[in-house]
Amino acid sequence: ERENLTEEVYWKEVKPFVYSCIKGKKTPSFFQTRAQLEVYLNLLIENNLIEWAQNLVSSCDIFFKANPESYKFIARALYANGYFQLAITFCKKSLRFFYSDPEAFLILAQCQFLLADLGEALDSINRTLAIAPMYYPAKLFRSILLEEIEKKHKVK
Repeated sequence: ERENLTEEVYWKEVKPFVYSCIKGKKTPSFFQTRAQLEVYLNLLIENNLIEWAQNLVSSCDIFFKANPESYKFIARALYANGYFQLAITFCKKSLRFFYSDPEAFLILAQCQFLLADLGEALDSINRTLAIAPMYYPAKLFRSILLEEIEKKHKVK
């Protein structure tokens, strides 16, 4: 069911924007890029328009020119829709450019946690908190992660 993103909306709004960027006719603004990669990508995936989502993701290098946080935005949308391994790939790509981005490390840690890689998740969340010690979402997630690690050790 395509309640959120009709084909008409896609053809009128999303596709022309992406096409004009690909053809070099237009450089998207910082906020247009964010909207495309967080809102529309999420809607495409939610509505099972995977081919359209793949087309948008494959344009990531173009969007990076307008908004260097593009890889993180893609990672967030992929994480939110259960594509954890792919989200990790985009987090790592983001961290090559912004190696001190606590948000990217948090998304990375959450994906690693959901893929049951608790050691890597702990390392990532510790890096988040080393950068931003008062970042509440990271502090909260770290406590959840430590509880899960403690449960695993009690089971053994």
